[in-house]
Amino acid sequence: MSAIWLFLMIVVDGVMPLVPGEAALLSQAPAAVAAGWPAVIGLGALAASAAFLGDVTAFLLGRRVGTTRFAWQKHRKIARLFNWTGSALKRVGPSLIVMARMMPGWRVAITFTAGATRFSMSRFIIASAVGSTIWATYLLTIGTTVQAITGGGAVMVTVVSVVTMFVLGRAVRWARDNVRTWWANRREHRLPVTVAAGHGWRLAPAGIR
Repeated sequence: MSAIWLFLMIVVDGVMPLVPGEAALLSQAPAAVAAGWPAVIGLGALAASAAFLGDVTAFLLGRRVGTTRFAWQKHRKIARLFNWTGSALKRVGPSLIVMARMMPGWRVAITFTAGATRFSMSRFIIASAVGSTIWATYLLTIGTTVQAITGGGAVMVTVVSVVTMFVLGRAVRWARDNVRTWWANRREHRLPVTVAAGHGWRLAPAGIR
């Protein structure tokens, strides 16, 4: 695959999630490794630039179209998605845009909605640049590691890398959910510390001050 086609596929992937931008990039990892680390760095720069351009395109498209121009945008579920994303952008802003780059499918909805809800373009550009760099670095780290371990070609590296990323994603979600549960239980059962006259610090049952 030529660099031009790879660049275009990643750009389009930022606007149409049906285009396999991740798979296309991963498939180039073996050839880049064989050519040396300058080629890997160049591939990463190309991928990050294309991802950034795709995100900005979706953002500008959202700004041009808005959230109410077409009938399908007024459907209850679509309108709810716009409202939720717009509220999330107001709360966490750039953080959501950075994370969206790592979520195929969702990233298009979020970047489009960011433009449609008039999110600050300067803040979006910074967040998108950071997210695109992290995205390209993460994919190439997985791809080059898999290639180094397996010595496989483009197809094997792509398949194993995709499976690895899926497993890592599930593991992160599992760990996150368990940490949240543990923290909630800890806060629920934690005994407040109170001061008793003449007895110094002591633990008191919850609800007793």
